[in-house]
Amino acid sequence: MNLSAYAPLVALMYTDKMEIYRRVPTSNEDGTTSTKLPDTPTHSGVACRISFASDENSNSSEIDETPIVISPKVFCALSVDVQAGDFLKVTRFDTFGNMLGIFNGVAGLPTPYDFGQQFNFTMKGSA
Repeated sequence: MNLSAYAPLVALMYTDKMEIYRRVPTSNEDGTTSTKLPDTPTHSGVACRISFASDENSNSSEIDETPIVISPKVFCALSVDVQAGDFLKVTRFDTFGNMLGIFNGVAGLPTPYDFGQQFNFTMKGSA
């Protein structure tokens, strides 16, 4: 079943915006190479939708810290160049265009569909 005709309708739900940062190889002074995140995003202002399907996991036996690990899903157009391991900054907006929050994390492997793509977005932090 070809659902690509519904892509413009699905895109109406992309009310959030994301910036995509892709690691670039760099040379170190000792001759080795490593990767680092650039200061400017590879892509910015990308329309998307972040979906929190479950609550964060804040259960911990740690005394001094309460780690938070959450993996919401991000939906975007099939034409968006997002790769597993990209660092993302997703800004959530309400229906009036007011910013509700900013979420930082790492993209998982995108799953393509006829009408768009989705991927897990892993955020880690502490409360």
